[in-house]
Amino acid sequence: MKNKRFIFIIAGLTCFIVLSNIVGCSDKSAEESLRAEVESLRTQISEQTENTMPTKQDNESTTQETSIETTTDELKYSEGLEFVSLGNGTALLKSKGSCRDTILNIPPQTPNGETIIEIDKEAFLGSNMTSVIIPDTVTIIGSGAFYRCTSLTSIVIPNSVTKIGNEAFWECNSLISIDIPNSVTEIGSSAFYKCTSLTSIRISNSITTINEYTFHDCLSLSEVEIPNSVTTIGKEAFMWCSSLSSVVIPDSVNTIEESAFRLTGLKSVDIPGSVKNIEEYAFSYCDHLTQVIINDGVESIGKYAFSNCGSLLEISVSNSVSTISNCAFAGCPVLRTVTIPEGVVSSNDWKIFEGCIRLTSINEKSPKDYFENWPY
Repeated sequence: MKNKRFIFIIAGLTCFIVLSNIVGCSDKSAEESLRAEVESLRTQISEQTENTMPTKQDNESTTQETSIETTTDELKYSEGLEFVSLGNGTALLKSKGSCRDTILNIPPQTPNGETIIEIDKEAFLGSNMTSVIIPDTVTIIGSGAFYRCTSLTSIVIPNSVTKIGNEAFWECNSLISIDIPNSVTEIGSSAFYKCTSLTSIRISNSITTINEYTFHDCLSLSEVEIPNSVTTIGKEAFMWCSSLSSVVIPDSVNTIEESAFRLTGLKSVDIPGSVKNIEEYAFSYCDHLTQVIINDGVESIGKYAFSNCGSLLEISVSNSVSTISNCAFAGCPVLRTVTIPEGVVSSNDWKIFEGCIRLTSINEKSPKDYFENWPY
């Protein structure tokens, strides 16, 4: 406001000087006095402007304060959640209660000061949150805790969590990726069933069993790292993971259960000798599978284990294998070359390769030299 008043004064004095020159009534001493006054006022305005202009440091400070306020707002704990006391100063997060937050930031304590250590079964069943932050006081995520939270895209699991219950994230079909910390020792069956947008996952190196149906129907899953702590890959654990083109099976694994990798997008499989049993349908209907290597140490191959693999060209079975069950490699129409231990199949076992119409070599011999009734 003060600057505006100075500007009006300068404008008036300037006009006066100009008019005086026009009409020829200029007094030189008066004019010089006026010019000096104008310059003085301009100097005052300039100084005041410099004093009131925000500096770069001021701007950075303001930006930082705004950022801090925004961060604080973003990290504000969700309210209205329902809790149940477990005694001993701890509590269970029972349900979302009246909370309608789409960004769920679970507090570490209840309003009464009790520490939240567990998220109850079905606590957020069908809720519409988009992201979840779990505090590092929680040790258990209960069964079905986030069942069918179809808008959920991200979740932060702290390294305090030791157990993820059955169906915990069933059909969270917007969830893109997840990092399971090494504190987790148990992932329940169907925990990530039908998370169709899930593209990658890192599994805790404290897990010993990938339970049945854990990643069933994760259609977009293209990357998974199986740690060398895992000993068992459960029934249908990765079934219908049609984008999964490669997987490294560590030599800690001793059992691959029924249909574990059925209908996946695997292109090749190298099974370590630590695996004793490849159970039925374990790799069946893997349409992109072209090569299978079964290393020394494997003892049995279950029925239909590699059946109906439409692109399978070559199989190499180690001498440690003593049992190849019926139809183990049936329905592989482009299979041409097989290497198996001598004596592991009898002359009547041709159905192991039923439907392998282009098979030309078994241990560098014709299939007709192995099987009495070879039909192709």
